[in-house]
Amino acid sequence: MDHRFEGPRYTVGIEEELMILDSSSLDLVSAIESMLGEDPPSGEIKPELLESVLEIATSPCKDIPTAGAELVSLRALARDRARSLGLEIGAAGTHPFARWEDQRA
Repeated sequence: MDHRFEGPRYTVGIEEELMILDSSSLDLVSAIESMLGEDPPSGEIKPELLESVLEIATSPCKDIPTAGAELVSLRALARDRARSLGLEIGAAGTHPFARWEDQRA
């Protein structure tokens, strides 16, 4: 079968899930609604399963350096939005002292 796809043969994209934290206690905060704002831009910051977690995702990029640069920008956007609300952003496999059953889905 002959395919006639447009664009580069392969692309790369990166997704990260980030925790929304209280800046004083570093507890998880259910603040995804305020992080998104009234009119959230598509493709920048997205909700995840729990209200204390957000997702950032690059667009499909032609190579790793391009995806990496976009990821750095998205991390800064999430950090700046969080700080404007008196919050912080954390990245780890799981929150070190929060209990998953205490989080709102």
